[in-house]
Amino acid sequence: MLKRGDEALKLSEELETSFGESETLSSRDLEKLEALEKVVGKIRNDLGGDNDDDKIEDSTGPENNARRDVVSAFKFLRSSTMRLVDELKKSSRFSISVAAVESSNAVIRIARFLRLKK
Repeated sequence: MLKRGDEALKLSEELETSFGESETLSSRDLEKLEALEKVVGKIRNDLGGDNDDDKIEDSTGPENNARRDVVSAFKFLRSSTMRLVDELKKSSRFSISVAAVESSNAVIRIARFLRLKK
C-alpha cells in the first residue's frame, strides 16, 4: 500500500505541476487522472473501504469549494493524496484507517471531477 501511496502522490504532484504550467488538461494528464483513480481505488479496497458515491456531500466542505475552481481542485487533490499517504504510513496492513479511507474517497471524487471537467 505504501508503494501505491507513493505512486499516487507522484501522480498528483505531476498533475498539479502540469496544470500549473499550461492551465489545460492534456490527454496525458487525463490518463494520469485515470491511473490515479485506479491506484487510490486499489488502496481503498486494500483498506476495506467502500465506494461512497451515494454519500450526500456537505456543500460547504473544502472538497465542494475545490469543485468550483480547477486550480483549487488540483491543490485539494494533492493535499488529500498527501493526507492519504500520511495515514498509510501510520497504519499497518492489519488495521483499518477510517481517515485513510475518507482521504482515498476524496481523491477519487476530485480525480473523477477533473477528468470529466476536461
